[in-house]
Amino acid sequence: MSSIYKTDRECVAEIKDHHDSEALKILVSRHSGIYLDIVHKMMPSNCGDATKKELIDEKEAFIYQCALDFNPEIKIKFSTFVGNKTKWRCYNIHNVSKRRKQEPLDCTPEPSGLSDMYENMDVSELNRIIEDTFATYPDRRAKRIFRLRYIDGQKNKVMPWREIAKRLDMSIQGCINIHNKLIKTIKSKYEQSNN
Repeated sequence: MSSIYKTDRECVAEIKDHHDSEALKILVSRHSGIYLDIVHKMMPSNCGDATKKELIDEKEAFIYQCALDFNPEIKIKFSTFVGNKTKWRCYNIHNVSKRRKQEPLDCTPEPSGLSDMYENMDVSELNRIIEDTFATYPDRRAKRIFRLRYIDGQKNKVMPWREIAKRLDMSIQGCINIHNKLIKTIKSKYEQSNN
């Protein structure tokens, strides 16, 4: 079957199962218009051009995360799901910047895993597992991405994916894929050590 004729749900399944880049390209080409239209309409005029530009730059990563989050069991079109998540993302950025009266936070949805582990965990055990993982992890870029994102950060926040991608001379999606794989490994080791 030609990739052009794949449904959104078929593309989502291929992304979830195989991190298929062709399936992602199809979804991005189909749903970029929805995403960009909502960003342009909903971002307040006082949010700053940098925030809007960041949202536009992270379009592909956002649609990728939507594919990972999409539940095929629900009776909703993927386009509606992307539209709703985009609206909530814009609302959240606007509300955070209004409350804090400062540059909005990087609201890229965090790939699932690490943040879930922070509740009821032994921090020293997690740190040990992270260091052990870094010592043996085959992809050396993963440690650099992790360090840039969470340790170095930017202005007391996580570093935006576009900045990490620029520093590593990689695509945003490539950085997110490496990050997600590392987080899965850390989470798996943490769960094994606590069973």
